[in-house]
Amino acid sequence: MVDPQAQAAALLIAAPAIPPLGYGVLWLVADDTEANPPLPPVDWVLDNGYLRVSLDEATGDIASLIDLRSHTEVLSGPGNQLQAFADQGQYWDAWNLDPDYRHHPLPEFQLERLTWLEYGPCRQTIRVVRRFRQSTFVQDYSLDAEAALVVIRSQVDWQEDQVLVKAAFPCTLNAAQATYEIPFGAIDRPTVPQTPRDQARWEVPALGWADLSQGDRGLSIITDYKHGFDARPDQLRLTLLKSPLWPDPQADRGAHQFTYALYPHSQSWQAANTVQLARNLSLPLRPWLVKGQPPSSTSAPHHSAASFFNLGDNSFVITALKPSEDYPQRFILRGYESRGESCSLMVQSTLPLSYQGEVNLLEELASDPPAQILAGDQPVEVRVKPWQVVSLSLAL
Repeated sequence: MVDPQAQAAALLIAAPAIPPLGYGVLWLVADDTEANPPLPPVDWVLDNGYLRVSLDEATGDIASLIDLRSHTEVLSGPGNQLQAFADQGQYWDAWNLDPDYRHHPLPEFQLERLTWLEYGPCRQTIRVVRRFRQSTFVQDYSLDAEAALVVIRSQVDWQEDQVLVKAAFPCTLNAAQATYEIPFGAIDRPTVPQTPRDQARWEVPALGWADLSQGDRGLSIITDYKHGFDARPDQLRLTLLKSPLWPDPQADRGAHQFTYALYPHSQSWQAANTVQLARNLSLPLRPWLVKGQPPSSTSAPHHSAASFFNLGDNSFVITALKPSEDYPQRFILRGYESRGESCSLMVQSTLPLSYQGEVNLLEELASDPPAQILAGDQPVEVRVKPWQVVSLSLAL
């Protein structure tokens, strides 16, 4: 069931696991059988067997989020509640949040409509349209098949001055610290300020995610373009918009598109693979549609899936694959260990490359070991320390 004002028709496919840094081939074949699409339920509930998301039909907030794997209620209050505050900055309007902005709340967002966009075997999506003064928030709550996170895709027409907007997620946790992704790592900060220095950190920057964890469960907020957070022991909030007047009187005004996701998990954020899910959200699979005929059983062998680089099942995150600065026939593969744990890279590639060794940030080899071919059956093992940034030299 599709909102006629929503978007052009799209084909959704439940893709199998794709090899790392590689591809998979899926054949789309016409089916002549007629099938009646399932009708969405009369209530506003998303359920994929992993999570059950119930929306408040009066506000558009998440009224309940149940992790069906542990039968646990994740939220202690309205989730994704859009909160607006008057904010004129402290010293520089565009770069500071006023330390007492919490004491200047503005009227609540008003719900305009709820609409089912998708209800099928691949995805369920409910569209929520809310209004604040002269501005409009359109948010699509989506649950993909066999996915354990709620994705919220947002389109905003923002026309306000000096208004700060946050999305609040109160949760059934009591976490002593919050964890935030930083470049090439993560950092913990207390959720209850203990010192004047802590009290001065009422807004925290993060790259792709922030997390509250307590014991054997937690909640991660994953984001693609929004990077400001604040935390309490039982709440995470994500900053969505800030509309200053200085130095640019039109900053933030106009159209915005951004996505964030709510990821309840068991165990720690490391064991729950929060880093990997954040990368998947920001760097999704890219489809490439070509015309052709499916191979017959008598045709020549073909590769339905392949990996150009495989580093093994570990916590290493690739951040760059680039030509060497000094040697045209060499490439630099760079990344970092993302969980604070030691790991081993088992480097293999289907490309005609050989492993030269580790290099420093000037791309200098520490020694001159014999090259090892990566396309063979035996992978090259490279040991990586916790949080270590590693650069490897590869040659044609």
